[in-house]
Amino acid sequence: MKNSATRRPYFGRPRIPNAGYARRAIPIGEWVIDKASNEPVYLQLVRSIRRQISSGTICSGSVLPSTRKLSQHLRVSRATVVAAYEILTSEGLLDSRPGSTTVVRCLLSARHNQKSDHDLIKGLFPRQSILRPRVAPVDHMQGSAWRKLLSQDKASTATESSCDIRVRQNIASYLALSRRLQCEAENILVLTSVQQAMNIISRRAREEDIVFNFEPWSAERTRATFATEGAGARILPSLASDLLDADFSDIHSSGIFLTPSHHYPLSTTMLFDSRVAFAEKADTHSMWVIEDARDAEFLKDQSLPTIYELRRGHRTFHIGTMSSVLMPFFQLAYVVASPDLIGRLAEKRFLFDDVPFATLELASELLETGMFHAATRAARQIAARRCALFYRLAARYGFWWLPELQDRQGLHGILWFSPSGDDILRLRTDLCSLDAQIELVTRKANGGGLEVGLVVGFAATPDHLMETQVTALASLVARARSA
Repeated sequence: MKNSATRRPYFGRPRIPNAGYARRAIPIGEWVIDKASNEPVYLQLVRSIRRQISSGTICSGSVLPSTRKLSQHLRVSRATVVAAYEILTSEGLLDSRPGSTTVVRCLLSARHNQKSDHDLIKGLFPRQSILRPRVAPVDHMQGSAWRKLLSQDKASTATESSCDIRVRQNIASYLALSRRLQCEAENILVLTSVQQAMNIISRRAREEDIVFNFEPWSAERTRATFATEGAGARILPSLASDLLDADFSDIHSSGIFLTPSHHYPLSTTMLFDSRVAFAEKADTHSMWVIEDARDAEFLKDQSLPTIYELRRGHRTFHIGTMSSVLMPFFQLAYVVASPDLIGRLAEKRFLFDDVPFATLELASELLETGMFHAATRAARQIAARRCALFYRLAARYGFWWLPELQDRQGLHGILWFSPSGDDILRLRTDLCSLDAQIELVTRKANGGGLEVGLVVGFAATPDHLMETQVTALASLVARARSA
């Protein structure tokens, strides 16, 4: 049986040409490891380098010591250092080639290509509804990697408490690298789903007598959750694009629910200036904010700051999930908030299902080995490709109004059209025949008429079925327009 210190990561290294880094050698005099620790040496190295990259101690373009030199300095086997470097390479943090130097990559330009095991994927994942909004692709997963990961029969001596701390530490490291969100394990509460997070927060809002505001069209299920729990909820009179003009001064204690990564269902991103201005306004009115960032992994611009970071965690709940990439196979969500808020939410978590111990172990394994990082990059690439294909096919039909190019991102799209009649109910009924779970939204057109928007998912739709589904959808819309 192979020693754990020589275990290799599950994904191959990204093949990307060196983008002309300004090379700076990193001194290794202060690099140390704890050989008395139960944590494998190669994981100590991985965690240390990740932390230094996220904090800026090691900058993009820096040259890491060679595996031979570092192994001699640390007095460990060269294979241990190689394993650590390969994990960081698979995560897109390093650029390494045989016989050359290992360089810290520019995080915002990372790309990764990998193969898929379609036969095993079909066995692991059930068929998903075609064109279903907000569903990530699943064919980006390497079936052989999943099979190897799930077939491991490990005799774990970890307790549930230690495993919970471990996964929270890994999530904190991941957020620092992927979203530039700096937090500690004590700022994170691990849950089974985003819905569970909403249930717990709504109970907290009811106790504090906080009235949460929701954008029209979005978060219908969350609004229903708040109503069920007896928490205050109201719908804003305007959309996210006009959010800064909304008036929050008429209620004593207010909050707002946002999807800044991809304003649902408009599929637009809240840009940097708008985020800063909103954070300032939220601080002025002492507002509570729920930042739903479940789609943040699919942002084109990974450098945008979170609302949580801009407010330094003050009265802000940042909600994310690993399921956005691994769904429907894996269910794990988390809430990031100040330690006092997390403590109060944790008291209410015991009213709901706990995260299974096996899920916590698997989550840590996915994050520590780089498998989740690699899967995220692959899913983002597939979603972007299918987004372009979806809109290219939709452009064939002249009766659809397509969003601007820069707004087409995320896991879903929206197509606007002007019906010739009021038979929206018929269209809604006909859409069920597609097994699509397509959502309809309406708005007033500039001329005073009615425009209908179809919120359509494309990420989970296989490429070879995209044209068939878009054509079928277009025929239903044409039928509704002629009714």
